[in-house]
Amino acid sequence: MKRKPYYCFLLTATILVSCNPAPKTNSENPATSDTLAKPDNHQETIQMACYRSVVGKDTFSLQVKTFDNVASGDLSYLFHEKDSQRGSFDGRLMGDTLLGMYIFDSEGSTSSRQIAFLLRDNMALEGYGELEEKNGELFYKDLKTLKFDSGLRLNKIDCPH
Repeated sequence: MKRKPYYCFLLTATILVSCNPAPKTNSENPATSDTLAKPDNHQETIQMACYRSVVGKDTFSLQVKTFDNVASGDLSYLFHEKDSQRGSFDGRLMGDTLLGMYIFDSEGSTSSRQIAFLLRDNMALEGYGELEEKNGELFYKDLKTLKFDSGLRLNKIDCPH
């Protein structure tokens, strides 16, 4: 179940890329009739960014893959000698704010909750706010009241290869 969001992201990205029309040739000018048009310099590509924070013996990591405004990735809260959370998310990037659904394993069960991160100045700042349960999932009660000033702060790092 962890990998399902990742595969959905890849499928969506593949469909979006395959829907682009083939480059056109210029048949009016015989000198360039067999030459493909120059590629658009504004083509979207999959971008990846990684963030990490170590607080005492606890490690938190976020890996974000984006294509256009679609985002997915992995998020881990690794607590020393406590139950950890490892999972993946799917969502959207709206300006510099990532909003998604995080599906994770913790204490032997799978759960899901909404997440928000402000991606700015080589940092990922986790948003927090009042949560409410809907159909077994946790959602922010009001996105307009999210706060990013005292939550988890992760620093941008080079992504592992």
